[in-house]
Amino acid sequence: MLTIQYIIEFTKLYIVILYIVKLNKLRNIARLNLITILTLAVIDICRLIYYGSIIEQSYDIYICGLLAIFVMFLGYRISKKLLLLFGIYIVICFIDMLMVGFIVDCFSISIAVVLGNPIYKLILNSANIVLYIIIGYIVKILNVNFRLEFMSRKEIYLLIIGVLGCGFYITPFQLYANNADKSPLERLFILGISITGFIILVVVVILIIKNNDLKYLKKQQKLQDRILFAQQLYYSSRLQQEQETRKFRHDINEHLYCISFLLKTSRYEELRVYVEGVMDTLIEIKDKTEIQTGSELINIILSDLMNQYLTQNIVLSWYGFIPDTQIENIDLCGLFSNLLKNAFEAAVQCSNKTIDITTTQYDNAFFIKVVNACQNNVEIIGDRLITSKTDTINHGYGSQIIRDIINKYKGQIKYLFKNNLFTVEITILNICK
Repeated sequence: MLTIQYIIEFTKLYIVILYIVKLNKLRNIARLNLITILTLAVIDICRLIYYGSIIEQSYDIYICGLLAIFVMFLGYRISKKLLLLFGIYIVICFIDMLMVGFIVDCFSISIAVVLGNPIYKLILNSANIVLYIIIGYIVKILNVNFRLEFMSRKEIYLLIIGVLGCGFYITPFQLYANNADKSPLERLFILGISITGFIILVVVVILIIKNNDLKYLKKQQKLQDRILFAQQLYYSSRLQQEQETRKFRHDINEHLYCISFLLKTSRYEELRVYVEGVMDTLIEIKDKTEIQTGSELINIILSDLMNQYLTQNIVLSWYGFIPDTQIENIDLCGLFSNLLKNAFEAAVQCSNKTIDITTTQYDNAFFIKVVNACQNNVEIIGDRLITSKTDTINHGYGSQIIRDIINKYKGQIKYLFKNNLFTVEITILNICK
C-alpha cells in the first residue's frame, strides 16, 4: 500500500506543481522516483509476509507525502522551494480533507468506515487526482499565473499556518457529524462546513494571485522606469553629440588650414600635438557604444549600461541584428536588460572583461547567445541558475524574468559554464515576422 500511496501523493503534487501553479521545470528525477518506489515495494512485501494481509498505518499517507516532497525538492535543490513545496502539500491535504468530508456526506457513509478501510481510503484519495487535472485544465484555459516565486518566506509561513489552522478547525466538525447517525440537518451542516472550507481556500488563492501580480507589476514598472530614464539620457547624449558634431564640422576648415600651414612650415612637433588634439575632440563626439543592435530600445539599454561601466574598460562585441519579431517591446526590453545586466555584473569582476553577444534569425526562429567572462563558478541545474549573490531573492528576479519571457513565447534557454566563460543560449521558434 505504501507504493500505491506514494504514487498517488507524488502524482497529485506533480500535477499541482507543474500544471496548476506552474513552477519552473525541474530536472529529471525519474531514477530517484524509481528507487523510492522499489524501496516502498520491498517494505510492502515485508509487511505482507509478516502480517499476512494488507496493513496500513494511519501515518503512512504523511510519510508518502513527505517522500514526494523530498523527491520533488531534489529536482530543484533550492531551500525556498522546499518550503514552498511543503506549503503546497499542506493545501493539497486540506483539499483532500474537504473532499472526503463532502463525499462521505453525499453518500451517507461513516467517515470511521472510510478511515478504517484501506481500500476505501485509497479510492477516495486517488479520486482527487481527477479534481486536480480538472483544475489544471481550467487554469490553462483561463491562463492563470500564480507567480509563486514572488512569495516571501514570511508569506509562505503565514499560508501554512493559516491552512493548518483552518484544517484543525473544520476537522472536528466533520468527525462529529460523520460518526453519528446523520440527520438531514447534520448532513446540511457538514456540507456547509465543506463548502465554507472551499470558499476560504478560494479566497486565499485569489489573494495570493493578486498579491503576486502586484509584485510582478511593480517589478515591471521599475523596469519601465529604468528604461524611460535610460531613454532620456540616451536622447540627451545624442542631442549633445549632434551639437558637438555640428561644431566640429563648422571648424573643420580651420583645422585643415592649420594642419596644412604647420606641414608646409615643417613644424612637425607642433603638427603632431595639434593632430592629437583634433583626434581627442573627434573621439569625444563619437557614439560611445558604436554598436547598432537593430532595435532602438536595446540601443538605449546598451548605451545606458556602457555609460554606467564606462571606467571599467569592458570590451563588448555585438554580432548580428535583432530582427522584427512578435515579441512585445516590454518583454524584449526585459529580456535583454536582464541578460546584459547579468553579463556586465559578471564581467566587471574579471581581469578579462569581455562580453560577446550574437543575435541571429534563421527562417522564423530567433537565436540569442551571450558569452561573458565570469570569475566565480556557476552552479547550473537544468535550465536554472543557483545565484552566488547574498541577496538571492532580489537577484533571482532577473533570471526569473528571463525564464518567464522565454516560457511566454515557448522558447528554450540553455546555460553553460566552462573555462571562466558563462554562456546563455536562447532559442525562440516561429517568432520572427
